[in-house]
Amino acid sequence: MVARQIDRGSDMAKELRRMMVWFCVMVLAQTACASTGVKVGQEAPDFTLKNLAGKSVSLKDFRGEEIVVLDFWASWCGPCLRAIPELNRIQKDYDEKDVQVLGINIREKPAAVLSVKKKYMVKYPILLDLNGSVAKEYQVRGIPNLILVDKDGVVQYNGHEPARLKEVLRRLAGM
Repeated sequence: MVARQIDRGSDMAKELRRMMVWFCVMVLAQTACASTGVKVGQEAPDFTLKNLAGKSVSLKDFRGEEIVVLDFWASWCGPCLRAIPELNRIQKDYDEKDVQVLGINIREKPAAVLSVKKKYMVKYPILLDLNGSVAKEYQVRGIPNLILVDKDGVVQYNGHEPARLKEVLRRLAGM
């Protein structure tokens, strides 16, 4: 009986090690993929999505007028939810510098998105990418994915680090 328990423990340890290796590989793959997609220096693909009020919003509407921060996210993503306060601060701090944050929710029902907007007091518009077509066009592989588009419509940052995004934003906004 003791030998059988040791064998089970050994099998469980092997399985646990295998799962840990798999988890590490997946985390590394997601981290590497999170910053792939549209490249810095490339023109940002235009899109039109509806906001929570049903109004159509197009990226081209901001061209020549505002710097745009695109935040691709989902309600089930912990890091996405933790980024909301920082994105609220960016919207507030850079409002007079012609900067607009746009949250782009990927493939979720409007009711779920509205619930997050209320709970986390989101201060910027949220657009609904109901079929994931914009995320696909931007080649979003991991979320949150932050993309900074300058007034000329050119991507200046693509990644998942709000601190790095803010560095580039400060330079572009002249702060």
